[in-house]
Amino acid sequence: MHIIHALTYEGENFPTSSFEGFAEPCLKGGLIPFITGVPQVVIPGMGDRSFSGTYDYEIAIGIPSRLVLDVELNLFKTGGALNMGQPARTLLPQSLTENITPGFKYMKDKIDAISGTRRA
Repeated sequence: MHIIHALTYEGENFPTSSFEGFAEPCLKGGLIPFITGVPQVVIPGMGDRSFSGTYDYEIAIGIPSRLVLDVELNLFKTGGALNMGQPARTLLPQSLTENITPGFKYMKDKIDAISGTRRA
């Protein structure tokens, strides 16, 4: 997630992927980004799970080498002051009224528009 946010921080380098389920880590982790110059979201396969201990909830991203420095430059900018760092800490909001991120405000406004209510 942090790497994808760092890639797209400046409004470009959006990953595109289609999922085949066969040889994805090899193809999309290295070859396709190398050939096309476009980042690829990768779903690790059984080889990754068997040999490297990748868990079934993990994903990866293949990026062309020209974007490595962009990721390094933007990695800690994403989220601004609200960047939770790594490893991500769990946040269990209860009765949350603050607009922690622009996404929170956007979703609250959408919910309010649908339900016809207004929040502070």
